[in-house]
Amino acid sequence: MEKRFFRYDAELILESGETLSGIEICYHISKEYGKEAQPKKVVWITHALTANSNPCEWWDTMVGEGKYLDPRKFTIVCANILGSCYGSTNPLSINPKTGKPYMLGFPKTTVRDIAACHELLRKELGIEEIELLVGGSVGGFQALEWSIMSSSRIKNMILLACGARVTPWLGAFNETMRMALHADPTFEAQEYDLADGKAVAKGGKRGLAAARALALISYRSYTGYLTTQPETDEDTMWCTRVGSCLFLQLYGIYYRQSQCRTQTRRSGGCTETGKGKLHLRWNRQRRTLPLLRTAIYGRAYSWSPVQGDHLPIRPRRISAGMETDYRHF
Repeated sequence: MEKRFFRYDAELILESGETLSGIEICYHISKEYGKEAQPKKVVWITHALTANSNPCEWWDTMVGEGKYLDPRKFTIVCANILGSCYGSTNPLSINPKTGKPYMLGFPKTTVRDIAACHELLRKELGIEEIELLVGGSVGGFQALEWSIMSSSRIKNMILLACGARVTPWLGAFNETMRMALHADPTFEAQEYDLADGKAVAKGGKRGLAAARALALISYRSYTGYLTTQPETDEDTMWCTRVGSCLFLQLYGIYYRQSQCRTQTRRSGGCTETGKGKLHLRWNRQRRTLPLLRTAIYGRAYSWSPVQGDHLPIRPRRISAGMETDYRHF
């Protein structure tokens, strides 16, 4: 797969009513796309919150040469989401109206806005039909929303560990993470440096670390941590191993994600799929979409399998539940 960029010069109207001009979308696509004598079936992957547009990196057990989703056999597309720090327009991008980075002035975005960007890219690439749309976690929300917006273009869909809307439990976690971000005064200061013409955030390190630590706890269960992070010495006075593990993960994520991801976390709370038209849209448009829905849940802090019942796709739906101590990972 190769990395490409798409620039949309027209004004993008967001669900909030705010606008973005001249957005860029970073995406990966099979190298041979557009050169084949016979077009291949399209598999579009929508990534989760902290991933980039290259599924060969973060889903290498499934995507890659010789893997189940082989970019030589299928045209595989994955686009970096709006607001992400991995190439698409984000809070560190330059606001054409001010000549400075958006920072916390970046418009609040929703899953529907991200799906609208996917649709713009699909049209730019000239893709008429998507054989399989697959996404997990926030990627699952995107896939579900996009299938509502462009029902005639998507033939099959796989949703992993997601629902049709954010539950109060998940909303509480998200709000707690936003509180952690804003408790860091360096995040609120919105300071940045310029390197090679690009803005690099200076603040937000501690707030992001605390927010991400909360997320990691929600992604695993009591048993999962007990299995993977037990102390090597049962007679130890301090519980240090799990703290060291969190520190190493969070130290790296700060330099990769910086202010971009903190902004996405701050404004990514609206994932109400089909908001305002949910039942009407599904009853009219989604009666025949084949779906594999996989719920991943654990024994504590679990993603409840009941959430899958909120998905309004009934006909031609296959549901699978997997109980695991490792939960959302």
